[in-house]
Amino acid sequence: MDAVAAAALAQPGPVLECGSGLTTVVLATIAERSGSALWSLEHERDWYVNVRSALDRQRLSADLLFTPLRSYGDFDWYDLDPAELPMFGLVICDGPPDSTRGGRYGLLPVLGERLAPGCTILLDDAGRGGERAVLARWSSEAKVDVQVRGGADPYAIVRL
Repeated sequence: MDAVAAAALAQPGPVLECGSGLTTVVLATIAERSGSALWSLEHERDWYVNVRSALDRQRLSADLLFTPLRSYGDFDWYDLDPAELPMFGLVICDGPPDSTRGGRYGLLPVLGERLAPGCTILLDDAGRGGERAVLARWSSEAKVDVQVRGGADPYAIVRL
Protein backbone atom coordinates (compact mmCIF):
# COMPACT_ATOMS: atom_id res chain seq x y z
CA MET A 1 0.00 0.00 0.00
CA ASP A 2 2.91 2.36 0.67
CA ALA A 3 4.22 1.97 -2.89
CA VAL A 4 0.74 2.61 -4.29
CA ALA A 5 0.25 5.75 -2.19
CA ALA A 6 3.71 7.09 -3.07
CA ALA A 7 3.18 6.48 -6.80
CA ALA A 8 -0.26 8.13 -6.72
CA LEU A 9 1.10 11.18 -4.90
CA ALA A 10 3.81 11.53 -7.56
CA GLN A 11 1.38 11.16 -10.50
CA PRO A 12 -0.39 14.40 -11.46
CA GLY A 13 -2.69 12.88 -14.10
CA PRO A 14 -5.48 10.32 -14.07
CA VAL A 15 -4.78 7.00 -12.35
CA LEU A 16 -6.24 3.68 -13.50
CA GLU A 17 -6.92 0.88 -11.05
CA CYS A 18 -7.71 -2.64 -12.29
CA GLY A 19 -9.64 -4.40 -9.54
CA SER A 20 -11.21 -2.39 -6.73
CA GLY A 21 -11.14 -2.57 -2.94
CA LEU A 22 -9.44 -0.81 -0.04
CA THR A 23 -6.87 0.58 -2.47
CA THR A 24 -9.72 2.36 -4.29
CA VAL A 25 -10.60 4.27 -1.12
CA VAL A 26 -6.95 5.16 -0.52
CA LEU A 27 -6.44 6.26 -4.14
CA ALA A 28 -9.68 8.28 -4.13
CA THR A 29 -8.54 10.07 -0.98
CA ILE A 30 -5.21 10.92 -2.60
CA ALA A 31 -6.93 11.97 -5.85
CA GLU A 32 -9.26 14.29 -3.96
CA ARG A 33 -6.35 16.01 -2.23
CA SER A 34 -4.14 16.19 -5.33
CA GLY A 35 -6.88 17.18 -7.78
CA SER A 36 -6.21 14.09 -9.88
CA ALA A 37 -8.80 11.65 -11.21
CA LEU A 38 -9.21 7.97 -10.39
CA TRP A 39 -10.71 5.39 -12.72
CA SER A 40 -11.27 1.95 -11.26
CA LEU A 41 -12.46 -1.21 -13.04
CA GLU A 42 -14.44 -3.92 -11.24
CA HIS A 43 -16.01 -7.02 -12.79
CA GLU A 44 -17.90 -8.49 -9.81
CA ARG A 45 -21.30 -6.80 -9.29
CA ASP A 46 -21.50 -7.38 -5.50
CA TRP A 47 -17.95 -6.14 -4.93
CA TYR A 48 -18.61 -3.10 -7.14
CA VAL A 49 -21.66 -2.22 -4.99
CA ASN A 50 -19.60 -2.72 -1.81
CA VAL A 51 -16.77 -0.44 -2.98
CA ARG A 52 -19.22 2.16 -4.35
CA SER A 53 -20.91 2.25 -0.93
CA ALA A 54 -17.55 2.69 0.82
CA LEU A 55 -16.69 5.61 -1.46
CA ASP A 56 -20.10 7.19 -0.90
CA ARG A 57 -19.83 6.81 2.90
CA GLN A 58 -16.50 8.64 2.81
CA ARG A 59 -17.84 11.19 0.29
CA LEU A 60 -15.06 10.31 -2.12
CA SER A 61 -15.22 10.65 -5.86
CA ALA A 62 -13.93 8.06 -8.32
CA ASP A 63 -14.96 6.78 -11.72
CA LEU A 64 -15.68 3.27 -10.47
CA LEU A 65 -16.86 1.28 -13.48
CA PHE A 66 -18.73 -2.01 -13.40
CA THR A 67 -17.04 -3.80 -16.30
CA PRO A 68 -17.70 -7.55 -16.61
CA LEU A 69 -14.99 -9.65 -18.17
CA ARG A 70 -15.24 -10.69 -21.81
CA SER A 71 -13.20 -12.70 -24.27
CA TYR A 72 -10.56 -10.96 -26.36
CA GLY A 73 -9.55 -14.14 -28.16
CA ASP A 74 -6.87 -15.92 -26.14
CA PHE A 75 -7.49 -13.97 -22.90
CA ASP A 76 -10.30 -12.34 -20.94
CA TRP A 77 -10.27 -8.74 -19.78
CA TYR A 78 -12.61 -5.98 -18.69
CA ASP A 79 -15.32 -5.14 -21.24
CA LEU A 80 -14.85 -1.47 -22.04
CA ASP A 81 -14.14 0.93 -24.86
CA PRO A 82 -10.61 2.33 -24.48
CA ALA A 83 -11.59 5.44 -26.44
CA GLU A 84 -13.84 6.46 -23.53
CA LEU A 85 -10.89 6.62 -21.12
CA PRO A 86 -8.28 9.34 -20.61
CA MET A 87 -4.54 8.82 -20.95
CA PHE A 88 -3.04 7.31 -17.80
CA GLY A 89 0.43 7.82 -16.36
CA LEU A 90 -0.08 5.33 -13.52
CA VAL A 91 -1.87 1.98 -13.39
CA ILE A 92 -2.43 -0.07 -10.25
CA CYS A 93 -3.10 -3.59 -11.54
CA ASP A 94 -4.58 -5.93 -8.93
CA GLY A 95 -7.20 -7.52 -11.16
CA PRO A 96 -8.72 -9.40 -12.69
CA PRO A 97 -8.10 -12.47 -10.49
CA ASP A 98 -5.39 -14.95 -11.43
CA SER A 99 -8.11 -17.53 -12.21
CA THR A 100 -9.10 -15.36 -15.20
CA ARG A 101 -8.04 -16.73 -18.59
CA GLY A 102 -4.82 -14.82 -19.30
CA GLY A 103 -4.73 -13.31 -15.81
CA ARG A 104 -3.80 -9.63 -15.96
CA TYR A 105 -2.22 -9.85 -19.40
CA GLY A 106 -5.05 -7.91 -21.10
CA LEU A 107 -3.97 -4.57 -19.70
CA LEU A 108 -1.40 -3.86 -22.41
CA PRO A 109 -3.17 -5.26 -25.48
CA VAL A 110 -6.55 -3.71 -24.58
CA LEU A 111 -5.54 -0.43 -22.93
CA GLY A 112 -2.01 0.11 -24.23
CA GLU A 113 -3.16 3.03 -26.38
CA ARG A 114 -4.45 4.76 -23.23
CA LEU A 115 -1.14 4.44 -21.36
CA ALA A 116 1.06 7.51 -21.73
CA PRO A 117 4.73 7.18 -22.70
CA GLY A 118 6.64 6.55 -19.48
CA CYS A 119 3.53 5.15 -17.78
CA THR A 120 4.21 3.21 -14.59
CA ILE A 121 2.28 0.02 -13.87
CA LEU A 122 2.32 -1.42 -10.37
CA LEU A 123 1.45 -5.10 -10.79
CA ASP A 124 0.43 -6.76 -7.53
CA ASP A 125 1.18 -10.39 -6.64
CA ALA A 126 4.34 -10.50 -8.77
CA GLY A 127 5.54 -13.60 -6.94
CA ARG A 128 2.72 -15.76 -8.32
CA GLY A 129 3.27 -17.88 -11.39
CA GLY A 130 0.46 -16.24 -13.36
CA GLU A 131 1.79 -12.74 -12.81
CA ARG A 132 5.35 -13.85 -13.64
CA ALA A 133 3.96 -15.23 -16.92
CA VAL A 134 2.19 -11.92 -17.60
CA LEU A 135 5.42 -9.99 -16.98
CA ALA A 136 7.35 -12.31 -19.30
CA ARG A 137 4.73 -11.92 -22.03
CA TRP A 138 4.62 -8.13 -21.69
CA SER A 139 8.43 -8.03 -21.83
CA SER A 140 8.49 -10.08 -25.03
CA GLU A 141 5.74 -8.06 -26.76
CA ALA A 142 6.38 -4.49 -25.64
CA LYS A 143 9.26 -2.27 -24.66
CA VAL A 144 9.00 -2.36 -20.88
CA ASP A 145 11.35 -2.17 -17.94
CA VAL A 146 10.40 -4.53 -15.09
CA GLN A 147 11.62 -4.39 -11.49
CA VAL A 148 10.25 -6.72 -8.82
CA ARG A 149 10.18 -5.43 -5.25
CA GLY A 150 8.53 -6.14 -1.95
CA GLY A 151 10.15 -9.21 -0.36
CA ALA A 152 7.51 -11.59 1.03
CA ASP A 153 4.64 -9.94 -0.89
CA PRO A 154 6.30 -8.88 -4.15
CA TYR A 155 4.93 -6.43 -6.68
CA ALA A 156 6.38 -5.37 -10.01
CA ILE A 157 7.11 -1.88 -11.22
CA VAL A 158 6.65 -1.89 -14.98
CA ARG A 159 7.61 1.20 -16.97
CA LEU A 160 6.68 1.68 -20.61
